[in-house]
Amino acid sequence: MYNKITRSAYIVLLVFSSLCMKANATQSSNLIETTGTAELKVKPNTAKIFISIESNQNIKDDAKKMVDQIVIDMQQKLKELGVNKNQIQPLSFSLLPQYDLQKDNTKKFSGYVAKRSYQINLDNLNLVNQVMDSLVSSKDIQINRLDYDILKPEIYKRKVQKLAVKNAITNATNISTDFGYKLGSIKSIKYNVNNFYKTSSDLNLVQYAGRASNRDINLSYIPNYIIFKDSVSVIYNIIK
Repeated sequence: MYNKITRSAYIVLLVFSSLCMKANATQSSNLIETTGTAELKVKPNTAKIFISIESNQNIKDDAKKMVDQIVIDMQQKLKELGVNKNQIQPLSFSLLPQYDLQKDNTKKFSGYVAKRSYQINLDNLNLVNQVMDSLVSSKDIQINRLDYDILKPEIYKRKVQKLAVKNAITNATNISTDFGYKLGSIKSIKYNVNNFYKTSSDLNLVQYAGRASNRDINLSYIPNYIIFKDSVSVIYNIIK
């Protein structure tokens, strides 16, 4: 008698477990997960040029005076192009002795090197080519980097975010409809807040040594656009 009751209870338990598993499988199958992506191309509206200037002289004061004079001459040339002094931001200054390594591994004093680095901020991109030409024409100025950016990038970040969300909703709606389902409530949303990034397009600027001969005639430094990208993943419950 006890064995019969136990066996019956075991059968009922198996049936109940099977029903639960079937219900869970059905619930899991009534989900759809999609990813929405978006890309926004924006014309850059600001530029930053990073440069360094150095002078090598036997006397420490002469090295500093020489590099300072180069800076004054550069500021004057850029002023004539429409670049104000406050747009030329100093970044660093160094004045160090320099030594040459001899064949017997000894060091021989060869003078002092004064070096200054600057960041030139341009909010008028029409000046970029002229400023770059002026800098390249000086043998004492090295152009280290040219960066393009967008003023108030948060505006475009928000725009591309909305586009990614809209794309996710559209994808989920279309796929569900094709399978004869309707979208239900949202089960989960996965979003990476660090998903924004920008890349300059069609910009082939490497480091310039600071001589006009290194630059091709009529070379333009301005990229076509800057790209903002974003993506978001969402899981929906779907219903018949």
